[in-house]
Amino acid sequence: MATVVFDLDDTLANTWAASRKANRKLLWYFLRHGMWRIAKALLLKENVRYLVNDEQLLLLDSDSIIARFLRYYYPDISDVEVVRICSVFHDEFYRHFDLMPGARDVLEWLGRKYRLCLVTDGSVRWQEEKLARLGIRDYFDTIVISGSLGTSKRNPDNFRRAIKGDSPAYVVGDRVSTDIRGGAQAGATTILFKNGLFESIEEREVEPDHEISSLFELYSLL
Repeated sequence: MATVVFDLDDTLANTWAASRKANRKLLWYFLRHGMWRIAKALLLKENVRYLVNDEQLLLLDSDSIIARFLRYYYPDISDVEVVRICSVFHDEFYRHFDLMPGARDVLEWLGRKYRLCLVTDGSVRWQEEKLARLGIRDYFDTIVISGSLGTSKRNPDNFRRAIKGDSPAYVVGDRVSTDIRGGAQAGATTILFKNGLFESIEEREVEPDHEISSLFELYSLL
């Protein structure tokens, strides 16, 4: 049976849209508490450049990323304040976090004729929490979370752990530098979902085999 490997963030779930809402909440928190340096960094989207350029962040959860970002600007910030700020982000993020349009229907439909797998970057704790909130864990035969391996999806071995034998495989994801590159190196047919943060800021290191702008397009492609 052929395999379809999905990415989670900004492929099946609206992670960047929810993060933008949570970042706005953080901005107001920083402004109210006179944290001007980090408020300016958010306004100038320095956190986005930070996320794109540091591969180690692909293995972490939101709390760890926020803590690093805070301590970069405020080395003496207390642990109590870090926890409080992380809670502001966490609560607002999950108020807006949801499946992408059509995601559940596509998983239901593809699951009838393909073996479905998930390969995702992030910490085990954060990705498992997202899966639990979305209620989609049971759709997948295999789930590979980069945080448990110590390497991001830029390593094709992450995809090889999900793809069995020589059966045909497809990788669906939103990032060229991880999903498309890693999937291609693992021998899969790659499908770029043009969505989320990285669509407009990431250079194309490799070209995908196919491009889609909606998950509904998978009905005719697969």
